[in-house]
Order: sequence, then structure tokens, then C-alpha cells
Amino acid sequence: MIDFLGSNPSEAILADISQHNLGGVILYWYQNMPERSQILSMTTYLNDNAQIPLFIATDQEPGFPQNLNAQNGFSDTPSAHELGVMDTESETRNIAATFANWFTEVGINLDLAPVVDLRLDSTNVIGDRAFSSDPATVTRNAYWFIDEFHQQSHATTLKHFPGHGSAADDTHAGFTDVTDTWSDIELEPYRALIDSGVVDLIMTAHVFNSNIDSLYPATLSYNTITGLLRDSLGYNGVVITDEMSMGAIRNNYGIDEAFILAVNAGVDIILYRIGRDPAGRTSISYIIDLLEQKVIDGTIPVSRINESYARIIKLKENYFGPGVVSTQVAQWINPVKFELINYPNPFNPATTIEFTLPRREPVRIVVYDLLGRSVRQLTSATLEPGRQSISWDGRDDHGRQVATGMYIYRLLVPPTEGVTPSTSLARKMMLLK
Repeated sequence: MIDFLGSNPSEAILADISQHNLGGVILYWYQNMPERSQILSMTTYLNDNAQIPLFIATDQEPGFPQNLNAQNGFSDTPSAHELGVMDTESETRNIAATFANWFTEVGINLDLAPVVDLRLDSTNVIGDRAFSSDPATVTRNAYWFIDEFHQQSHATTLKHFPGHGSAADDTHAGFTDVTDTWSDIELEPYRALIDSGVVDLIMTAHVFNSNIDSLYPATLSYNTITGLLRDSLGYNGVVITDEMSMGAIRNNYGIDEAFILAVNAGVDIILYRIGRDPAGRTSISYIIDLLEQKVIDGTIPVSRINESYARIIKLKENYFGPGVVSTQVAQWINPVKFELINYPNPFNPATTIEFTLPRREPVRIVVYDLLGRSVRQLTSATLEPGRQSISWDGRDDHGRQVATGMYIYRLLVPPTEGVTPSTSLARKMMLLK
């Protein structure tokens, strides 16, 4: 999910959507939505270029940040803290319903809200964006807020996991350590709302907590996202990062490193403001190529990509209907071309060879040495269409361990008379001991 400049989408952003299957965009009032009357035509144009409907997102919190506001033809509202002090269902629902009505009017379908941080430090960057310091009050108001959006078929996002309300510093500016201030009470709204079944997405915080992960901030932390959020709290839905060009990430990690760490940590959607990229990149092709290469060389498991794809498509089907994306899902499950990779590569002691078939085919997969001699036939069978995998443990057809070195693995499909020619794909892999 990326941003773009201007209220008229550029050719670059349209290419990202139509050619690279960009999953979503984030809109800002000062950057994309100067006038109420132009927003719907813009969001419609964006989605007209998408094969799968986009998540069109903005930050629409009570008070601030509020991208549909008095300056572009809507109206300002009380802050989340003011709603929490009132703590009345009718008032919170009224504000949320107003926001949801605006979303319906202008074609926005994802709110990066509500904030479920606790207001543990009223002077920090969260401050009045939080409903309360009391987790029960936060949970109640967040539930009412979410429910009003759901009634108009718009998705919402809890933020900022695992809790930003006790932070003394601002992750927009730089490194933010909550090791000495964070407590388990900050998880209570997440736990309650996850258990209630209303959560669509959860946004990570860029905060560092050495008690959870001694190396990485939450967005880049396997311990936080997979260990705490998914395994301990039982959350199986979509995880989205906070914006990845913020100082806490940009000042401390190379952006390539940050993307790879986030994906391996368990993130599903990377939120990234292209315009803030110090390298001046103007499309997502670089990021896609980077992640693809890291899958090919085994740095990112293929399963990690597949998990995120499945979660995102499930959420989009929930909001846009199964018929909207079913063709694309079918193309992913039943690919239209042969593909072949292995991971990890180099490997020791074993590697997984993954391949895709567009239709039911008789298939052989054979490992050769660099002199072209057959080392191991891994399979010879008629296989169903879709994604398949097989492992090689570095042994030959006689069960003997082969030497360190480069090997070739080849996928062979014989011709189908009058239908298809023969197919042969080959890749290199390195066995290290």
C-alpha cells in the first residue's frame, strides 16, 4: 500500500495498479483530497485500473488525524479522548457513522483507525488520539466505532500494536524505546477485540521493547508479530505496518533490510510512502523485484508470501464479494504458466523445490551434476494443476550423500499430441557442507 502525489492519479501509480497488482493506496487530504467534490471520481478511476479491488485507505480518527475534515468540505469532530471522557455509545457511534457515511460517499473503504493505545502519557504523540487510559473504556469505544463502519461495509484497523501509549518519544522522528514504560495492560483492548471477532486489520508500531525482542522494533520483530500477536493472542487476520519511511525505521535500517525483516516477521501489507523514499523510487517495481529475489534465494520462504496472500484475499472477499476476485484467485491456484524455484539456495542439508503446473500433467523432476549426469530422479508422476513441492536431501538414487557443489534441477513435461509442446525448465542450486 503506497501513497501518490496529486488528486489526479499519475501514469506511474496507474501502472503500479494495473501492471504490478498494487494492493492498496493511502490518501491524505493535503496531498490527494483538496475538495470534497473530486474524491469520488479519483477513487473510482483508481479502482477502474485494478484487477482486484483496491483497499483505498486513509487515517480518519476522531479529532486528529482526520483527512476528511473542515478544510476539504467535511467537518471537524471531537477527539477520541473527548469521546472516551463522555463514554456514551450514542456519541461514539454517531461520529463513526458520520465517518462511514463520508467513506461511502467518496469511495474510501478502509479506515486506518481506531487507535486502541492507552492514554498512559497524555503528552506523547498519541495523547488525545487515545480514548482513555482504561482498557475497558478503550475497548468499548473502539467496538462501537468499528461496528458502525461494518454496517456500511467498510474495514477498520486497530493501531498501534503492541501499544504506543506509554512511549516518551515519537516513531515519526526516530528510535522509540518503551522497554521501561510498556506493560501487559496495553494488550487488553487487542485481546478483547480479537476475541469478539470484529478485527479486520492490525497496524504495527515501530516501538522497541527489549523485553519482547532484544534486536528489533515491533514492525520488524518475529517475536512481536508472530510470537505475541498471532501465537499468544490467536490473531489470524491481516497485519499492516505503520508507515515504513518513518524515522524509527528509516534512520536505523536500510529500507531493503526493513522490508525483508517485516515480511519474515509476519506482516501482510507494507505501508510505504513512495514520495518520502530518499532513493527517489517512483514505483513499487523495485520492492517487488527485491522481495521476489529474496524468495528465490530462500531468504523469504514462499510460504510466508502465500500466507499473506491468502489473508488479504480473504479480507477483500469479505468486503468486495467472492465473485470480484474469484478469477484472480483461480489464476493463482491454477497458474497459467510453469514456474520452478528452490529454497533455501544455497542449502544444507536439504532444499525444497517448488513448481507450478497450469493443468494436470505427467511430470519428471531430475537433479543433474554439471556434467549433465543424472544424480537423482525426485518424481515421475502425473500431477494435478497448481502449486507443488518436493524436497531433496542431497542424496543420489542409491542413497549416497553427494559432494558439495553446484547442481541443476530440471522439470520435464512431455508433449501432449496436438495440444502442447514439451516443457523443460532448469535452475541451479548449490549444496554446501
